[in-house]
Amino acid sequence: MTREQAVQRAQIEASCAQVEEEAITLAASSVAESLREAGFNLKMPHLPWALKSIDSMTEQLVGMQAPIEAGAQLISSAVRHVFELSEAEFARAFKRAILAFDESGYAEVSTTNWFRTRSPTFVGIKTVLATPEGYRFELEFLTEDSYKAKIDNHDTYKDLQKLQELQRASGEPLANLQPSDSWNACERPAIRLSYPRGPLRSPIGKRTRIVQFGPAWLAAGKCFPRSAQRTSR
Repeated sequence: MTREQAVQRAQIEASCAQVEEEAITLAASSVAESLREAGFNLKMPHLPWALKSIDSMTEQLVGMQAPIEAGAQLISSAVRHVFELSEAEFARAFKRAILAFDESGYAEVSTTNWFRTRSPTFVGIKTVLATPEGYRFELEFLTEDSYKAKIDNHDTYKDLQKLQELQRASGEPLANLQPSDSWNACERPAIRLSYPRGPLRSPIGKRTRIVQFGPAWLAAGKCFPRSAQRTSR
């Protein structure tokens, strides 16, 4: 996808995200409140930035092999929320949150534990969920320290995205393009962080998945509608 095409497609993704965001935020806030009532210290510090910017989505789409016209959803993080948790409660709160979404009809699509990989640009858990209608959104589970690192690393992360775009265009290894000071500035906060204790696997990931997406279209105020079926495996 060229940059011009990516801009067009990002605008489509943004329009759909604006339609879906209110219901997703209500659901996420409801799950967060249920955890607080259960005694967990949970914050949602990223609420004002729930919608990903068109510029950010454009950068993500450049170089992607995908159609630019309205169709299947391409970006799962156009709507994203953050659950900030204490290290001591992290594992239990993460599992309880996933189960709460599941009970509300939201399907877990994928969960990636970035604590395990010690990524220099992100330290936490990213879960992609689907609404009952099948629209995908992202939920990040972070500690107070890893959320601070995420904010501190934001500009450097954007620089690395641009370097990755150059790498795709040039074919050069990324290590030959990235300036060491940017990489080190991004890496140091991750190295300093402590990590939550306890198993961080999803409590339902082995039995719940999205197995079918129907045709996507824009109509009746809904974007990318599709049937989401669940199955055991």
